[in-house]
Amino acid sequence: MRKRFRELAKAIICKLDIPTPIIFTEVYVEKAKRHFLCAHFQLDDYKMCLFDPKEGPYIVSRIDYHFNTLGCHISHFRTEVQYQGKGLGRKVYDLAMAHADIMGYRESHGYIMPTGEIKAFSNRGAYDELDRIEYLKNTYTSLGNKVTALTNDVFEYEFSSKWAPHEQMSKLPIVEREFIRDCKSAYDNEM
Repeated sequence: MRKRFRELAKAIICKLDIPTPIIFTEVYVEKAKRHFLCAHFQLDDYKMCLFDPKEGPYIVSRIDYHFNTLGCHISHFRTEVQYQGKGLGRKVYDLAMAHADIMGYRESHGYIMPTGEIKAFSNRGAYDELDRIEYLKNTYTSLGNKVTALTNDVFEYEFSSKWAPHEQMSKLPIVEREFIRDCKSAYDNEM
């Protein structure tokens, strides 16, 4: 890892001040055409976060998830508005799914619930909650998920995906696979 990323990792450790291992790696996000620092740690949920070295120890994209009897449950997934549309959300999503894969899980799921600003609507005059839901349905579908209605209410949807063993890990570059193996090892050693 380059010096500026090591310094950022130290600043993140100081800012977060959490009593759990934090695993770091430098990742390249193709669509953004630049490198970001990725951190993985566990509090209540596992957290896969990206940090922009230009912005300091502030999370620019993150996914929170935990494992349950149904597989990997995604409880929170967000990219800051100025970073949306640059592939950062896909990167943390792919890394989290690879972590689920290496832990032996073969499916993921979550609920579509808009929680923040969506860049695609920032220049539009009027939009409503249904527009936000439709946008997120398309986003989760583009990530390879199946989107299903939970009720007859147009606002309640679940996304889910299934994969074969090692399928999610095989999507990653070699350096990111090593990072995911390090994440697994860190938690294996704690048990």
